[in-house]
Amino acid sequence: MKRSLLGLSVFAASAVMLAALPAAGQQKSGQETTAQEERIKPLGVGDAAPALKVGKWVKGAPVPSFEKGKVYVVEGWATWCPPCRESIPHLTELAKKYKDKAVIIGVSVWENDEAYTRKVEEFVTKMGDKMEYSVAIDTAHDSNGHVARNWLQAAGLNGIPASFIVNGEGRVAWIGHPMSMDKPLEQIVGGTWDMDAAVKDYAKKAEEAAREQAEREKQMAEIRPIMDAIREKDYAAANRGYDALIAKYPDRAVQLKMDRFNRMLVGDPASSYATARDLAAHEFKNNAMGLNALAWTIVDHPKLQNPDFDLAISLAERAVELTNSKDGMVMDTLAVAHFKKGHVDKAIELQTKAIALVGDMDADTAAELKQRLEEFKAAKK
Repeated sequence: MKRSLLGLSVFAASAVMLAALPAAGQQKSGQETTAQEERIKPLGVGDAAPALKVGKWVKGAPVPSFEKGKVYVVEGWATWCPPCRESIPHLTELAKKYKDKAVIIGVSVWENDEAYTRKVEEFVTKMGDKMEYSVAIDTAHDSNGHVARNWLQAAGLNGIPASFIVNGEGRVAWIGHPMSMDKPLEQIVGGTWDMDAAVKDYAKKAEEAAREQAEREKQMAEIRPIMDAIREKDYAAANRGYDALIAKYPDRAVQLKMDRFNRMLVGDPASSYATARDLAAHEFKNNAMGLNALAWTIVDHPKLQNPDFDLAISLAERAVELTNSKDGMVMDTLAVAHFKKGHVDKAIELQTKAIALVGDMDADTAAELKQRLEEFKAAKK
């Protein structure tokens, strides 16, 4: 259960895709951009598909080239990527649906492990018929692989899973998350896809993404001195920096205050608590989820020394009030805060209410809350 906003930053929360790819799941680890990578030919919707050069075909018939008149899906994925694993059954469904009309190909990229070939082979074997389409391994285990460079890097993407649909003319007709390609694939296979419109739409999204990326880089440059000050434990300088940014960007005050609350909590808790009280009195005055997030961060922080449980209780109490005592997760936060404060009987009372509110709508959450109740009861014995 994750209810804190730990690590939230208006500046650091960048999208995982740098081009028009919607909401991919996982980013690759940082890689230095080489001169060779910079010379890669850009790839977008409407462009001719690059050659599909792989290191090894693991499953299904190899695809040496894109045949005219056939539709192909090329997906970048990795064994370490949870969203990629979630997409695999869906790709299998599409492979069965378009068995004679489209070829689905999953290419393992960015494995970051020199033993990647064995790792991928074992993964594919374990998946069995859940991964029933052609699977290949890139030519290298890092960002230097052919598919990683000429497909993902060329399209400006640094997140996976990422899919490309290649039409019967060998052109890239669509780029995006595999869970979002049902309609485009249906239209491309059926010959009703408007390529001209797709090219214009992709170009527009790419321009918007470029502007957003430029803005993120600008913001990161502005917050970097604050992070440097925190690393150097110069909390006074960090607070001055936050104050300046909040004054400069009043429309981002909530995010900046949350960023200060989270980043300063261990090194300068007094400053963080003051920020929490400020948020509770203003921006989060009538925001139950915001108050709940603040309280949960205090009671659940793994490195916080001498947490202010009284503050956590007051924040959680206000959140309970705002939800009319009908939100089980908020009630659970208040129960934990009381338990941490040493109010075991109160914690048991509140946790019992929390479990009743959650009910059976979420089996995993209900089980977690019940386990916590048992811990409370055990502490009383």
